[in-house]
Amino acid sequence: MIRRISNITVRNIARDKYRNSRGSVMFIVIMILIVASLLGLLMLTISHYNSKLSGNEVRRKKAFYIAESGAMEAID
Repeated sequence: MIRRISNITVRNIARDKYRNSRGSVMFIVIMILIVASLLGLLMLTISHYNSKLSGNEVRRKKAFYIAESGAMEAID
């Protein structure tokens, strides 16, 4: 009879430890989701910035070639 009571007590302690750890697991999962969201937002911002830079490069090259062709026409 004593053994059974101690066995039940050990099970209750193990169950209580499991219940107490559920909150910390949820906290860790939420933190991982926040970090993943921030990384996704950072990648989106970098991608947008790079597309702006490439658009500027295209306009710069067009202006250069137009100016160069105008200069060649003036020489001829």
